[in-house]
Amino acid sequence: MSAHEDHPWSDESRGALTYRERAELDELRAALVREQARADQLKASIKAARRIGMAIGVLMGRHALGEDEAFVALEAERTRSGRKLHDAAEAVLIDRPLEPQRVGA
Repeated sequence: MSAHEDHPWSDESRGALTYRERAELDELRAALVREQARADQLKASIKAARRIGMAIGVLMGRHALGEDEAFVALEAERTRSGRKLHDAAEAVLIDRPLEPQRVGA
């Protein structure tokens, strides 16, 4: 018995697949790869959103800003530096201060 025999999608589980079955299986595998990539992208987006929220909280505490003011300061840093918002947030989280004129100005 081969290691693949107990897997329901393996060729050995029930003999050779027809052309149509193989095509359908290939389509399903491709869809699975696409959906896995989408899931990975969503996980990364959620992580970035959490880190942005954390950076906003840090700016609020560090500079006595309200939530909206802290977001504006983070967005101003993103624009000034030419970085993505989540990269500007990471800079805040590793304790790189924003330019003073950009915070709460």
